[in-house]
Amino acid sequence: YEGKRELKLLWVQAEVKAIATALDKTRWNRKAAAGLLSISYKTLLNKIRLYSIDGNTNSGALPNHIVEIPKTKQPASKSGGVDCE
Repeated sequence: YEGKRELKLLWVQAEVKAIATALDKTRWNRKAAAGLLSISYKTLLNKIRLYSIDGNTNSGALPNHIVEIPKTKQPASKSGGVDCE
């Protein structure tokens, strides 16, 4: 599943870049940034926390402490079996 992992990392990098750029353009007005991104204010706050984005985050890169894709809660498997990734 290495290709899937790389794709997810690219997605995270693009998301962080978009969020950081929107925050820069709005001078960290989070409501305005959420509007630019067409996401809810709450979703933006959750992503800022998830990716630990701060005023020092480069709009072109992941924060230095993110070396792996942040883990999100996965829904329980419908088959009742154990997920093997």
